[in-house]
Amino acid sequence: MAIYKIFPSKDASLYTISQSMNTGLDEILEASTAIQATKPQVSRYLLEFSQTEINNFVEKHISGSGVTRLVINDTGVGTGGEFLYDQDMAAGPTYPTSSDGISGQTLAVNNNLEFSIVPSSSFGDGYGQKFLVGLNSGYFIPGVDIVDDAVVSGSIPIGFAAADGTYGPFILSHVDGNLDLNRTTSSLSSSVNLTIENNTLVSAVIQNNGSASYVANDYYPVARGPLNDGGMGDLYISEATMDAAYPGVFTFSGPTDYRHFYFNINKIHTVTVPGFIRTLDSQGFKYKAGDKLVFPSQSFDPYPMSDDVSITLSSPTISGSNWEDVPAQYELLNSAAVVTGVQMDQTLKVYAVSGSWNMGTGKFSNNPVTTNGCSWIFRNYSGSNADGATTWQTSGTYGAYATSSYSSSDNAGGGNWYTGSALGLDIVKEQVFSYGNPIDVKVDVTNYIKTWYTASLVDAAKGFPNDGFLVKQSSSKEFINNLNTTATFRYFSVDTNTIYPPLLNMKWEDYYFTTGSSTNKILGSQESFMSIYNNDGTYYSGSVARFRIAAIPKYPDVVFQTASLYTTNFYLPENSSSYAIKDTDTNEFVIEFDDKYTNISADATSSYFDVYMNGLEPERYYTILIKTKLDGTTQIYDEDIMFKVING
Repeated sequence: MAIYKIFPSKDASLYTISQSMNTGLDEILEASTAIQATKPQVSRYLLEFSQTEINNFVEKHISGSGVTRLVINDTGVGTGGEFLYDQDMAAGPTYPTSSDGISGQTLAVNNNLEFSIVPSSSFGDGYGQKFLVGLNSGYFIPGVDIVDDAVVSGSIPIGFAAADGTYGPFILSHVDGNLDLNRTTSSLSSSVNLTIENNTLVSAVIQNNGSASYVANDYYPVARGPLNDGGMGDLYISEATMDAAYPGVFTFSGPTDYRHFYFNINKIHTVTVPGFIRTLDSQGFKYKAGDKLVFPSQSFDPYPMSDDVSITLSSPTISGSNWEDVPAQYELLNSAAVVTGVQMDQTLKVYAVSGSWNMGTGKFSNNPVTTNGCSWIFRNYSGSNADGATTWQTSGTYGAYATSSYSSSDNAGGGNWYTGSALGLDIVKEQVFSYGNPIDVKVDVTNYIKTWYTASLVDAAKGFPNDGFLVKQSSSKEFINNLNTTATFRYFSVDTNTIYPPLLNMKWEDYYFTTGSSTNKILGSQESFMSIYNNDGTYYSGSVARFRIAAIPKYPDVVFQTASLYTTNFYLPENSSSYAIKDTDTNEFVIEFDDKYTNISADATSSYFDVYMNGLEPERYYTILIKTKLDGTTQIYDEDIMFKVING
């Protein structure tokens, strides 16, 4: 999984105590209520992240051609159903047409043969998606001699005789062990010719007397009967059938149970077709409409297909409902400078701002105050309407879903914000602060980001423009003239000289675990060594590093070999390993363990994870920690794996 961080493009605080004051360059953002001059004074703050940066992230990692992923059928994600597919069988005497050959029927789960496979090739850039392919139907192959599959009375010299020659075609019969029903191939125009020499069966060639030799899944499903042990089913030609076609030619003098030709059709003499194709797990990348994914026949050994199976990702083969955005989460992070008054629960609300605003260059301590940016009253700068100054709306008709909170003559202003969206998403979030709990702001703003990029990239009518976030106390605590309920919330701004500026934390699923042709094993021992074997030590702030993990047991199994036992790398367990990153000096997590978004991937080379350096403060050292579950125990490895991010 992956995490990408961006910093605000601008921020500012709004104060009732000086309603035209701009604080765009202040190092502190504030959302407090304080009693000053015998009355409550309120502050709120604004911060905005670049929509261009958000759009670039979304188009590269979340949504759009070559990014949007296939719906995962088996987890309930999305609305896609089973994929339509084609098996490129040629029409004619050898195989029927594709439409004849593909069965829409399925058997009960316990009768299906299911293969979890990744297509071996893709006509396009897509790779890595795992599919579940179910088999349940079979073909006879016309022209194939199945004599090696025969267990016939003629092979036991106790009374079978017939003149030399070729006889047939005979219809094959089958007794269904589950239903005890006698089924035949007569309706399917498939049969067999028998060649006899010296009272011995020497040839049994499958005939195709019609347009197809397809065997429906309720006749000879590949998942039933002896095919699981190498055969397709119990097929026979009875004495009565042979006598009806050739009276007196075939004579039997042995016991009744031996008066027929019996076949156990071998897998190499039949072919199968899929019953369904579904997606598995979230491991596909860069698929797009028009890609053709190919499942080679040999992928289904020991049940070979007549030909490769393919999926073409284009309408109408796959409808739009088979696509979905890559799952992602967005968090607003703001580190606390000073927070007081949480002896009782306090709440900060986060809204999407309605209306543009200007950051300005003021600070709270400036005297006289700076007025060239937003303030409690003004959105762009202080002044008159004639001078172009624009105030926050406090009355009248607001735009769709927009509002303001306070419109008295003394304190009108303080920003405008949205309470809903045309997408129907909840865009009013809050964080409750209580004594003894974390005081940093950490709010899930996924719905806000979806609304913004929908308006920007898809349809402006379905969202609203990105004018940033407004953070304020709940209405039940603002403007309350009571010292007992006041609270101070001061946070570091983008202009801080510390390592704690506000961040938009963008997390998405890029987990990939396909080891390909690698023969390396999965690590299972709790006592193991862990390291990053390709750590360069220093990285530029705009780079993306793929860290590869070297994992070996401390006490490997003893085997007789000439090479060292410590040269073989191991994979970390699938879906149970993650990473975290700490600031080395402060020992604070800058990327926390996350079972969903910092999950460790694997390819044919090793286990690995990607780190986007842009969200890490430059000119600092960082330490990597690795968490994994081994033998039922969760282990965290802190092996002093460090690197430095530098400007550049």
